[in-house]
Amino acid sequence: MGSYFIISVMAGFLMLALADTGLWAVGNSVMDEGIAFGTLFSAAMVYLPAMWIMIGIAVLFIGFAPKLSGLTWLYLTYSILVVYLGDASIPGMDGKTNTIWPYSETSC
Repeated sequence: MGSYFIISVMAGFLMLALADTGLWAVGNSVMDEGIAFGTLFSAAMVYLPAMWIMIGIAVLFIGFAPKLSGLTWLYLTYSILVVYLGDASIPGMDGKTNTIWPYSETSC
């Protein structure tokens, strides 16, 4: 289990860095004054701790309650709904969704 955790943390960083590098390369190829790589890289790395929280929740469920490991997918679905639809996605929440998901602390 530990090796899967280490691989997922490293792969999370690598995929985020590669996505950022691709975004930077394409952006600089079409813009007259491109964005500095460091600025874009630091903006992308803001999401890394939130990604680690999601990995940690998955490891927690798989390690302590393997039969409930499907709840990880439920939490991920909830996070996607809140990111793309905001508070309107969950009736009756009225601004409370930002307190129970890891991506609320990102500053970008």
